[in-house]
Amino acid sequence: MMPRKNHFLCSVMGLLAATFMAHAQMGPPLPEPPALVEMRKKFEAAAARETVGLNELFAPHLANLEMNAGASGDYALALSAKRRRENLVAASQRLKEVAAPAPGITLPLASARVSGGVTWNAGVLDNWAASTSGAEWTLTNIQPGRYVVRIVAAVAPPAVAVPMPLTATLPTTPPVAAVRFREVSNLTIAATNSATISVTSANGNGSSVPEQPTAPKPIVTVQRLPVTFRLELMNAGQIAFRLMQVVLEPVNEALLNLSGPPANAATESAAVSLALQKAEELHNERMKQAMTPVVQDYLELLAGLGEKGAGARVVQAETKRVTKFLESGTESFFQLAPSVSKSGLTTLTDVKYVADPGNTGDRFKVEHEGESFWVKLMWTVCPPMDARKGRTMDLIKSRFGIDELGAVAIGHAAREFTELYLTGKPLKLLARATPAPDGTLVALVYLETTGLFQHVLIDHGLALVDGPEDKGYTRKAALEAGLLADMLEHEGRARKAAEEGGGWYRGK
Repeated sequence: MMPRKNHFLCSVMGLLAATFMAHAQMGPPLPEPPALVEMRKKFEAAAARETVGLNELFAPHLANLEMNAGASGDYALALSAKRRRENLVAASQRLKEVAAPAPGITLPLASARVSGGVTWNAGVLDNWAASTSGAEWTLTNIQPGRYVVRIVAAVAPPAVAVPMPLTATLPTTPPVAAVRFREVSNLTIAATNSATISVTSANGNGSSVPEQPTAPKPIVTVQRLPVTFRLELMNAGQIAFRLMQVVLEPVNEALLNLSGPPANAATESAAVSLALQKAEELHNERMKQAMTPVVQDYLELLAGLGEKGAGARVVQAETKRVTKFLESGTESFFQLAPSVSKSGLTTLTDVKYVADPGNTGDRFKVEHEGESFWVKLMWTVCPPMDARKGRTMDLIKSRFGIDELGAVAIGHAAREFTELYLTGKPLKLLARATPAPDGTLVALVYLETTGLFQHVLIDHGLALVDGPEDKGYTRKAALEAGLLADMLEHEGRARKAAEEGGGWYRGK
């Protein structure tokens, strides 16, 4: 006899086999009804629009988190926030493509706010008999841009109060409805955001698109949300009008014919913008012609400076910038503002760290446009790599509270940290126009992912702030004074944190 346990297992296996065979005989699942597919598409599009809105609200908070984390020295958190924000921006772009508006956005007639006797009757808006007759829609979920207004309506002669004589002649020309579609707002700009449309009936259906190919299209502009539009019948009482459909179609700028006379304020605005652009181009060209001799004199002055070594980098950068102005045919003359700030700092980009035996934590060799030179971190000092006496060693010992042996150990750690951190990364220097007596360029060093490199060294206890001793410095260079104060704040936080491995560390 089969054991009870084995008998139970055989029964379960038989039941599963029977279920599988039953499903196999049913064949493939039936296709979904078209209505269900359409409902799913609408739901997914609506969910995508909501997700984009949430992403756009969350992205600025991630940007603030990235900035604050970098300023506090938590570079891992800053980098994580940056990557998350970039992923959200990319996802939002994909969702916008999925949730893009349909070719035509139909305004619901049933939910329109009506006035002047207009009534909802069997799927149409009827009884447009008074001058105050109208229908309004408030749109909250529509992409900003320009839209062609298309109207479907039934237009007929007005109803006659008494029976028409048998000898009366029927009208030979179809009646025309003069419709105005305009933005409702207290803002001045809304007064010009309207479209006037002529609607005639054809087999019971009216069309707002003129048959003439040169006739301009009725266009309105959505600039901000929410936006309210009102449809009015300008010749109410003169015709019988039944509104059947209102559709807003995004303008295809490539196909839009603007060669004819402007039909409304939107096309007029486009023409004004084009004229303004041409006027600005002509103005810039004339200013460039007038300034060219002055710029050429400036280039000759730069060429005569005769700077050597690192100082030549600043002069060359300024020369290239001004030369680009002369060679460019489109660059605005306003971009000729000096690149050197009032505090005497200028920007050098695409700088690379160069390994060299003489490098230290705060002074190292870099390469810019094929030439190498030395850079010293502004207002920052790392412990020396030997036990020599001097001002730097005294500053390190007194502020860190360590001896010469500890200072030398931290100096070597700072050198290794700087080399590992900067190697292979694009750097940007905000450097003094005048180099130090030994040719070293004194500069602030920036990295795109983390910000000011001085902050990184200070946060890890590998460097101290060594600012100017001039008491009136804050009044002479407010920008630099703000940066210096920020460094001192980083040093204060590092002293309180006393992270392991830095000059502030005292053991636990």
